Amino acid sequence: MTVFQGVSVIPGQGRVVRTLMFIGGTIGIVLGLFLGALYLFGSELASYGAWGVVSALIASGYGVFSVTLAALMGRRKKGVFRGVVAFNVAASLFPLLFVVTGDSSSGVPPDFHTVMTGLTFTPRVRAHYGL
Repeated sequence: MTVFQGVSVIPGQGRVVRTLMFIGGTIGIVLGLFLGALYLFGSELASYGAWGVVSALIASGYGVFSVTLAALMGRRKKGVFRGVVAFNVAASLFPLLFVVTGDSSSGVPPDFHTVMTGLTFTPRVRAHYGL
């Protein structure tokens, strides 16, 4: 028995999902801080009132939750797998509300999260988490 037999390595598709969640989460945190700063320092966002604060909190919450799940992906627990899937499905459906209402620039996040959901359901990643 070698030393590395007990080490659990996330399959390639899982590493891609984890990396994308770290990147997307960091962007969400930075965007939330930026929107919050715009609101606090009195730009046009302040004219939106409470919606400006809500948009900053949504972006920040998305970022924190994404980074937290990405950090937990190293653990081989079914709950982590389900959390990643639920987060990516919810994060892909939320921007679709904006697409339905006519905002054509919101097409990238649903595609981004749909790809991550698909990569999460590959047989190697599911086997890694014991599903």
